[in-house]
Amino acid sequence: MSKIEYLTLDLFTYNLRDETSNKQDDWLKLREDELKQQGFSTKINDEDPQRLDFWKTISSAVDGCYSKANFDDTDCLRYSCSIDQEIELSDIAPTLTQIKDLAAGILSANGYLGQTWMISGWTVPDNSTIVEAIAHQAYKALIPQGHQYQQLGELLGAIVYEMWRGEGRWEGIEKNSHVIVIFYPDKPKFQNAAQYYNEWRYLFYQRKAEGSYAEGIREKRYLICPLPLGLKPLTLVMEKEGNMYF
Repeated sequence: MSKIEYLTLDLFTYNLRDETSNKQDDWLKLREDELKQQGFSTKINDEDPQRLDFWKTISSAVDGCYSKANFDDTDCLRYSCSIDQEIELSDIAPTLTQIKDLAAGILSANGYLGQTWMISGWTVPDNSTIVEAIAHQAYKALIPQGHQYQQLGELLGAIVYEMWRGEGRWEGIEKNSHVIVIFYPDKPKFQNAAQYYNEWRYLFYQRKAEGSYAEGIREKRYLICPLPLGLKPLTLVMEKEGNMYF
């Protein structure tokens, strides 16, 4: 029976910087204290002082991080949490619900641009087929109302499910409803995809900074992001020479 290995949940959250931004620089300390209260070990990353790594190995192997990046006048928080074991398909949704609660949330209600969740992992055995209903259940673990709109794509042999809610398909998109689900066919492809997280983070920032990422799709405005050739969501205007054009 198919399973998902190393189930990973990422959250990319975006806020415009304002006069309170400097006071928000202690957010890592706040997260560190909260994690220790829940029995996690923590450590500031040696190479990135704005990244807090955390892990727990008592009941299950859980590891992750919080990191912060700045794009022009915008702060981006990335939360990432992984379960280092094989997960039954029926357990994906409840597992996501549990690790979702560790997410850092927004920096400030002022200037909040929105967020994107990303769910990933790889299939066991390799190249197992994961039916669309599993992606929909994963979405509902994060957004209980369920998705209203969906686009499909492909990345490194995996189906990319892009789902969201809104007043219309391209109008009034709910800021907290955007979710990407990608279950890779094997571990090497998952590891290959992992090197592009900074590009994902910048791509989602560009979409949020546009004010309406759907507007960019509808008007075929494009932004260049060096993601691997082979990512083909239907939201793409065109693909050329290994770059994605939005």
